[in-house]
Amino acid sequence: GYLYITVMVTDRDPIPPDDPMDTFSATLIAKKSATKTNLELSNPTTSHRLILAYWFSCYDKYYGQDCNTFCEPHNDNATGHYTCDSNGGKVCMEGWMGDSCKQLRPCLVSPCKNGGTCSDVGRVANCACPANFTGSRCETDVNECATGANPCLNGGTCENTFGSYMCICSPGFTGTHCHLDVDECATGISNCSNGATCVNGFGNYSCDCSPGFTGTHCDEDFDECTTSPCVNGGTCTNSFGNFTCQCKPGYTGGLCDQDVDECLTSPCANGGTCVNTFGSYTCLCLPGFTGRLCNEDINECLKSPCSNGATCINTFGNFTCECTSGYTGRLCNKDINECLKSPCSNGATCINTFGNFTCECTSGYTGRLCNKDINECLKSPCSNGGTCTNTFGNFTCECTSGYTGRLCNEDVNECLKSPCSNGGTCTNTFGNFTCECADGYSGRLCEQDVDECLSSPCSNGGTCLNRPGSFICSCPSGLTGTLCDQDINECLSPGTRLNGANCTNSFGNFSCQCSSGFTGRQCELDIDECLQTSPRCANGGTCANTAGGFSCRCPSGFSGRLCELDVDECATLPAPCKNGGTCENSFGNFSCHCSSGFSGQFCDKDVDECSLDASPCQNGGTCKNNFGGFTCECQRGFNGSRCQESLCTDGYCANNGTCTLSADSGGMKCLCLPAFSGSRCELGPDWVNCSDSSNTSAVCLNGGSCQVAPTGRHRCSCAPGFSGAACELRAVAESAANSGLDAWQKSIIVSSASVAGCVLLVAVVAGVALVKSGRLSR
Repeated sequence: GYLYITVMVTDRDPIPPDDPMDTFSATLIAKKSATKTNLELSNPTTSHRLILAYWFSCYDKYYGQDCNTFCEPHNDNATGHYTCDSNGGKVCMEGWMGDSCKQLRPCLVSPCKNGGTCSDVGRVANCACPANFTGSRCETDVNECATGANPCLNGGTCENTFGSYMCICSPGFTGTHCHLDVDECATGISNCSNGATCVNGFGNYSCDCSPGFTGTHCDEDFDECTTSPCVNGGTCTNSFGNFTCQCKPGYTGGLCDQDVDECLTSPCANGGTCVNTFGSYTCLCLPGFTGRLCNEDINECLKSPCSNGATCINTFGNFTCECTSGYTGRLCNKDINECLKSPCSNGATCINTFGNFTCECTSGYTGRLCNKDINECLKSPCSNGGTCTNTFGNFTCECTSGYTGRLCNEDVNECLKSPCSNGGTCTNTFGNFTCECADGYSGRLCEQDVDECLSSPCSNGGTCLNRPGSFICSCPSGLTGTLCDQDINECLSPGTRLNGANCTNSFGNFSCQCSSGFTGRQCELDIDECLQTSPRCANGGTCANTAGGFSCRCPSGFSGRLCELDVDECATLPAPCKNGGTCENSFGNFSCHCSSGFSGQFCDKDVDECSLDASPCQNGGTCKNNFGGFTCECQRGFNGSRCQESLCTDGYCANNGTCTLSADSGGMKCLCLPAFSGSRCELGPDWVNCSDSSNTSAVCLNGGSCQVAPTGRHRCSCAPGFSGAACELRAVAESAANSGLDAWQKSIIVSSASVAGCVLLVAVVAGVALVKSGRLSR
């Protein structure tokens, strides 16, 4: 709110009356603030200047910027148990709840047992129980063993306890839920004997026995001899935890599985090579020796090693051969090559043979050394009538026509020169050839054309045209084939049935059943529906012919294939009517009912209210048009949307003062009756109005009390040490009063005024401040 103050400055003299100096007025915003605000007031007429410092603070138990929130802490059952926060709100004490903090919190003393958590839900205590308890107060133990799924694993037995359970595990398992395996091998509780290795398993263990032992704990002897461990004929003897093998000669090792190498003693004689074998050895003897140890001579002559009639002579460990004529070599098995001396004549080829040679004569020669001529013509070598002529060492043949070759025994292939015309096929014969003509040709060389049209080969009225070596048939429409004997299915051709027509084929012809909108033999012609007499497009629509149909171009407001449907323009987006206009649909059209301030078909034009004959602004206000409305700039002293309200209302000026409009005061001015003053004539001579507050002591400051006189006026009875109409003046020390300084220059005097819970503190820097009255505007 606002606080209107008037400071009357008086020069107080030791001897009354005091001299009035000046009067200052100000309007203060009444908001709580601990920060001092400096205010300078001046009077241009008297050149007086007053500097004030003021601030507002709330009375005790009042809060808020306007000090209008009352809060007093309590701790009793009648009023409640709460303190006040900085804004005057109630803050419940520990253990209390509700709007007035009178209700005891249910969880202040928790009813929940066994670790249950208490929470206030709907002002009722609710217990959230741990997993092992249930019941409204968590007082009942949960039997985990009876919930269905056994929490104890691997065959463990569940036993319920209060608030929990325990598992008695089967042998081989441990842990809270018997989920852990007991490692018997690591704990030393296994019974594996005789050096066996303990192997742990899930819930049990096993013993991996050392060789020679068996049984669950490896405490039994294993008779290895039952498995015949001794090889190569060795004899097995069992002992406790073991066995031994007695090997046959040639073998050794624990299992008689190792060979004895006899060659280490060099048993073979006469340079024989010893080869060790598994369990024995052999001697590989040099040629001429035999026996197990190669110590016996071999009589090689017994096997007749000498070839070609040679004589064999045996020696110790060897033999020699005496060769016959024409042979050489250790075994007389090598031939002497006589051809190295070129014994053959006339280019003959010498061929060495085993122990001899022969001459292979060239043609025309004979004799052992090929030195004699042969008369080949005596044997008539020329074939097919050829004539033979002998020469020294040779002959020649003169062939008859159709033959060739040295002996005239080769046919001449006339087909290589392609004698057959017009694609005829040439077939060679011995001494001659024949031509197999293609269709349409004849003659020895196929050079003559055959006229096929003489036999009328074309069917169904086709015309025959002879061609070299062939003919063609020119078929009537609808037929095809070499002889015009095949029907053409015109319906298979895309160009036959147009525009979706149904085609029906017949022999040599076809027919079309046209789709709607088409005609003609092949339905290739469009029917112009717009030329037909029957009406097409309704409501003024324009007909436009299309291929096989038509379309309607509808006027605005209509739609549909035939323009038969009304368009609801009011349902389209964006809406046609702007600026809040209401759209009303009609058949083929619509209309807009515009909001105030707009006009036009679509309510998109602004109405200039200021251009109307009668201005909407009253009392001389200036009209300013804006989009969709207008504003009025009012003359001083008027307000309202149309300047229709005058600020000089009845009762604005107090004590029968007259309200006038004035440019100097920014709008209104009150002309007061004599003895009254103030901006609204609210101040009388030396009195205050106690009726501004229901608490009559609030306007009398510094402990003063307000008294109502019979005349209707009110005075303040001030406490000792204070004076003034509102007891706002503190008595000035005598030493200061008699110091010779003018009272206008005397030290600071602090006054205060109280309005509706707020305390106004004013520090006057120079002069004496008398607060005559205060008014709070809300």
